Amino acid sequence: MRKIKILNYLVIGLLLINVFWFIRYSIFSFNLLNDEELKQTFKTSLFKHYKFFIDLFFKFLVLVGIFFVQRALNNIIKKGAFNNKLHLLLKRGGLFFIISGFFGFVINFIIPLFILFKRNPLNMFIGNDFLILIIGVSLYYASDIIHDGTLLKQENDLTI
Repeated sequence: MRKIKILNYLVIGLLLINVFWFIRYSIFSFNLLNDEELKQTFKTSLFKHYKFFIDLFFKFLVLVGIFFVQRALNNIIKKGAFNNKLHLLLKRGGLFFIISGFFGFVINFIIPLFILFKRNPLNMFIGNDFLILIIGVSLYYASDIIHDGTLLKQENDLTI
């Protein structure tokens, strides 16, 4: 249980860092949209088109996924490892990670590669999107394992 508590504190720290980063990034982006001098300064950066806001939306989905994972860890500490609420929290967190990772991968790799032909595929970095996708799939499968464990625990409790 001590390791779960340590992991819970680390995820809380990760959540706070990501919330701070998201707020700072959002404020900076909206200031950039409203200030003509800043627009000229960052003329050649990512801020000049829609991709920046799509990436910001996917980062928000990751933030929500981290929140659900933290709630799941908190639930393990309070109620134990096998309960239905834990299954639902991990499943929701996994779905948010899957959505963010998959669509981030599509937008950052597949669309530029096959439709736009503007980027060299060797210059694209998709590691974070793919990592988030794998974490989401892992959480989704872990929630199914916990659900099966919950069913076995309920059957065992009824048998006794």
